Amino acid sequence: MKWSVVVLRIAPLLTLALLGAGLWGGPQEPPATDSAAPTSQLDEIVNIDMRADVRVFTVMAAAAAAGYGPRPEDRSPVLSGLLADLSGLDPGLVEHLRATFTAHRFRDETARQTAYISLAILLNDPPDFGIREDAPEIPPDVGRILGFEKLLPAFYREARMEELWARYRTAYLAELEAYRPVLRSVIRDTLDYFRIPARVVLDRRIVLIPNLLSLPDVVHARNMERTYYIVVGPADDPASNYVQLQHEYLHFLIDPMMEKYGGMILRERSLIDLAHDQPYLARDFQGRFILIVGESLIEAVLHRLHPSEDWDSRLVALFRRGLIFVPFFTRALNDFERSPEVPFPLFLEDAIGAVQESAIRDDARKVGELEGRIEALRKAELEELERQREDRRRSDEIAGLLDAAGRALSRGDYAEAATRLGELLELDPENGHAFFYLGQAAAQQGNFDEAYHHYLRAERSEGVEPWVRAWSSVRIGRQLAFRGAYGEARERFEAVVAIGDDLNGARRAALDSLAQLPAADSP
Repeated sequence: MKWSVVVLRIAPLLTLALLGAGLWGGPQEPPATDSAAPTSQLDEIVNIDMRADVRVFTVMAAAAAAGYGPRPEDRSPVLSGLLADLSGLDPGLVEHLRATFTAHRFRDETARQTAYISLAILLNDPPDFGIREDAPEIPPDVGRILGFEKLLPAFYREARMEELWARYRTAYLAELEAYRPVLRSVIRDTLDYFRIPARVVLDRRIVLIPNLLSLPDVVHARNMERTYYIVVGPADDPASNYVQLQHEYLHFLIDPMMEKYGGMILRERSLIDLAHDQPYLARDFQGRFILIVGESLIEAVLHRLHPSEDWDSRLVALFRRGLIFVPFFTRALNDFERSPEVPFPLFLEDAIGAVQESAIRDDARKVGELEGRIEALRKAELEELERQREDRRRSDEIAGLLDAAGRALSRGDYAEAATRLGELLELDPENGHAFFYLGQAAAQQGNFDEAYHHYLRAERSEGVEPWVRAWSSVRIGRQLAFRGAYGEARERFEAVVAIGDDLNGARRAALDSLAQLPAADSP
């Protein structure tokens, strides 16, 4: 027999990474530990066993001694305290642990943690920590680290782990207590949606184990035939793992229904090739048609209970992972919600009976079209972001050239100012601020006709600041007055005065210029 699906999830993300393969053989009951929470405290949480597990504690403590673990800022108080407790450990034992621990590479630290937690679940209780005689076939990731467990008896003894476990076990039980209201909510909300009562199921259960020595906010799940193990990392708020816990509870409820009704859907098992065609099909799902159907149903239910803000993208991603029945079950659940008298098991029997290959293949076509639209939209969004970045870069370059030109003008370096303004106009040929500065440079060099034309361009340009437009009008007006065009000059000055604001002194200059004009009726 082999291991079942392995799920490793990092909260609060809802995207699930599926790892591992096969079925788990062996007994349905996990090994007893001295850390199981009192049964009397757990009676109201049906079929969920909450326990602090000394095997997981010891394996992860040994890993911590070997140098594995979160960064200091991400460590739980338990891990920080334990590392201090282990600081006096025999250096030879530490080196042996480290050499064994680092002998194999994993793609990331969460994958490494997956293997070591799974190894812990396979072990006997202390002090011997041998592989259980009834253990199933060892999965590949655990097989890579076999031998580490042989160091645990010496580590357990030398590190005085029995005493440390007695000290830290209270924190583990407190963590379990913090999960109690979350689990109640998961059970209540799910059963309410399914319209079925809570009942004791004799042949399957969920085992929740805290792991306060791990990366924060990690939920690790392995199914051992009819026992669902969930190992939760330290969390500031256990409710952040609500959806991951509900995912496992949905397995607990739906798996037996799929066993009961799954035979009906095998008539459409030729659809397995459609699932195999999907680019991100997990290894766990290859050739496992009923598992694909069940996981598709669970994802559809989770969407109904926790609607995604971008369901279209989520739907495409799920389909490409091989969950080809998600669109079908999403539609079916709409009908279920409109029939409040129908309990979920009866609905599921009818829904599975209604599956048709043609409909699922039509869903594949629609998903392809949806994916194309999403990709086109995403491409357009990326192009727009790139355009915005280019606009910001161009705007910053223009602002820099304008600033350089202004500094050059202030020190009388008209050639430098002209060079910078020429570069600016290559980037933005209609930049009114550049024309204003060119007018300033020309006027200061006595080129008043040239300045007049630059000011006209600045005055007519779009996007210039009001003070630039106002000062351009004042200076145009003064040129007109110098040429004897008093009426046109007056119009320019009065327009500036009418604006009302100071305009960096332009309004005062316009009033002064008006006072110097001949009277309106003068020859």
